[in-house]
Amino acid sequence: MAGGHQQNAPNALVWGAYGFMGRHLVGRLLELGSTVSILTRPRSRYKPAPWDSPPLSERVLRFEAGERDYQTVFRRALETAGLVFNFAGSIAAVRSNQQPPASTDQNARIQVEFLRACAESGRCPHVVFASSRLVYGQARKLPVAEDHPLGPRSFYAANKLCCEGYHQAFAASNAITFTICRISNAFGPDPEFARKDHGVINSFIEKALAGQPLRLFGDGRQLRDYIFVDDLVEALLLCGNHSAARNEIFNVGCGEGIRLCDAAEEIRRACGSPGTEFLPWPSRFSQVETGSYVCEVSKIRSQLAFSPVHSFSSGLAQYLRRRPGASIPKPSRG
Repeated sequence: MAGGHQQNAPNALVWGAYGFMGRHLVGRLLELGSTVSILTRPRSRYKPAPWDSPPLSERVLRFEAGERDYQTVFRRALETAGLVFNFAGSIAAVRSNQQPPASTDQNARIQVEFLRACAESGRCPHVVFASSRLVYGQARKLPVAEDHPLGPRSFYAANKLCCEGYHQAFAASNAITFTICRISNAFGPDPEFARKDHGVINSFIEKALAGQPLRLFGDGRQLRDYIFVDDLVEALLLCGNHSAARNEIFNVGCGEGIRLCDAAEEIRRACGSPGTEFLPWPSRFSQVETGSYVCEVSKIRSQLAFSPVHSFSSGLAQYLRRRPGASIPKPSRG
């Protein structure tokens, strides 16, 4: 457990429970003894989670929102918990620039409707919002602290920043309290990875395990700050349970920069896969590329006593042990 801190087991609502972060958080909450409410689109859209089967399923309250009834479902779901983990959204950076209206609908407009339901509930829930390090754009200096200038390079990032403002505006009218988490590059087991066009480390691991070469744009020397999903979940729980997190913005990462090419090489060696290919930047990717990023984590360390347990290497080892149906690959000597 990150930093050795025992978390409480609150009754929580997880919006976006079948997403990468949501699946892991629901599992951890159930492990801590909580009854968890989940708010999702129709269940048939997703692969089953471990908590879809008894006995864990007996402690999961389900709320499924379709295209027409989501406002009613929002109100019902909010009656079950005073703590909300908000992971809702889709369409990652590249695709958001190709489909701006869809990105806005799925990442911004729906947030206003949900926060309006929070206000109408009269319960003043605490909402932990999963934002992104992409709101900073290109870093002017490293590491990047929470007061760094903001400069989104995609509609996805712009919508995340817009949603941060929505949470702040609703908090100003005492409808909610919030914690905004600007999350760095997270990785970990994800049964839905094949349906996504983001999550570069997860993609590299799965391609390497399938015996495919890893493909990098440019020279791959840009730094990234990787956080294993178990550590991310512990940070999110601290943000949900700790009074010092109320109405605050935190960077969530490890505070360590690793070159993308070095991460790819470590994955290649661990999985025994072919070499890495370096390709020219396609314009749609270069438009959203932010260059090197390492987050300053002193605020979350000092205010919430958060300290990640996993290095990139130990997180990679955990991923390989825990992916469904996995056997430990034979490391490459090349």
